[in-house]
Amino acid sequence: MIQKMKKLTFLVTDKEYDDFIVSIRELGVVHVTQLQEGVTSPELQESISLEASFRQALDYIAVVGKQNPLDVTTPIPTISQPLELLRRVETLRVQENDLLHHVDELYTELSKLMPWGDFDPTSLSTLSDKIGMEIRMYSCRSKSFKKEWEDKYFATIVGEDNKKVFFLTFSTEDVEIPAERIVLPEKSLTQVQLGVTAAKRQLTDVRQELSAIDTHLRHILERGEKQTMGDISLAKVHLSSERTCGNVLRLMLGWVREDATASLQQYLDKAHIFY
Repeated sequence: MIQKMKKLTFLVTDKEYDDFIVSIRELGVVHVTQLQEGVTSPELQESISLEASFRQALDYIAVVGKQNPLDVTTPIPTISQPLELLRRVETLRVQENDLLHHVDELYTELSKLMPWGDFDPTSLSTLSDKIGMEIRMYSCRSKSFKKEWEDKYFATIVGEDNKKVFFLTFSTEDVEIPAERIVLPEKSLTQVQLGVTAAKRQLTDVRQELSAIDTHLRHILERGEKQTMGDISLAKVHLSSERTCGNVLRLMLGWVREDATASLQQYLDKAHIFY
């Protein structure tokens, strides 16, 4: 029985070439030949990069949309141009990443402040000036705390957590004790907690906008991806015969059984091979 075959044309970089040849042969591609070899043009590289950006944006909003169901009160962005919408998604992605880092930093500050309770940081410097003594903060294991520190440095325990004690010292001279010196954020516990709440609210807003884009405007990004793929039409690719270091492309041709096309396309999409 004669198997029906399909012809595919591929655009492959030198870096991808060896793994590409092995993989496509394992997937049933036969009669692989090289049509052209040379360096790419800036225009072609720009189109390839833009097509990849559209694909990444589509994958990204799909994940965010699945994890963050759209609230019916969320407004729909009024963007109709693919490139403008792509840039908006990229901006939101940066904002989400920045907010996640900010929330992590705030939780780190919370963990430092929790053992000391909620107080105004400026009150310590005010008290220090008033009594003429420097106030320092320390922590150590509970069993390592020495009674003599109370006598010499007026050490005062203000909190205890997981077999550790947190204490203040009051002194006009350097304090020499085997304990960890603590430097707290210049914020109160309440201020940091409010910061966490605000950052999480902003994070929700960003994710809701991304979810709205995935639900209502996804087709615009898909249109942009298709338009860009048209710009990279392999029939229009003309590579220079001059070889230079870097960015070298190969235009390849191969044949695959029709029933193996789906698995081959799945590999090509995953490996970001243009075909």
